[in-house]
Amino acid sequence: MNDKLWVRPAISPDGKSIAAFYDDRRLSTQTYPTSIGIISSEGSAPSKVIAIPLSVLLSGGLRWSVDGKELFYINRAKDGDNIWAQPTNGSSPHQVTHLQGMDLFTFDWSPDGKQLAFSRGVHTSDVMLVEDAGQTQ
Repeated sequence: MNDKLWVRPAISPDGKSIAAFYDDRRLSTQTYPTSIGIISSEGSAPSKVIAIPLSVLLSGGLRWSVDGKELFYINRAKDGDNIWAQPTNGSSPHQVTHLQGMDLFTFDWSPDGKQLAFSRGVHTSDVMLVEDAGQTQ
């Protein structure tokens, strides 16, 4: 692609474009993508750069609509995780799902674009202090 930051690339249905979370700064561990970039599958500079909110879940990736006119991503908002659609023409994104109460991990569309499959749940963690683990009684 180039020396800029590209994360989680997805190839368009016609194979002519690649979309990814993108930032116009050089790749580094301290850079967080602030947009979606669309580039020709043959390379060159991005043909389109669309700003995204910082609440977008990068690990969820991007998915193309069947007709190649929208890109879908997971947005982590205060009312919960939901899938949003971003038109590739740069117009305003719109919310696709209205889920509540759980984290969304990943998703994908059926080949015809009529059904949505997703994985969701709750992130939990426990902290435990183990002392004198090497001693036997």
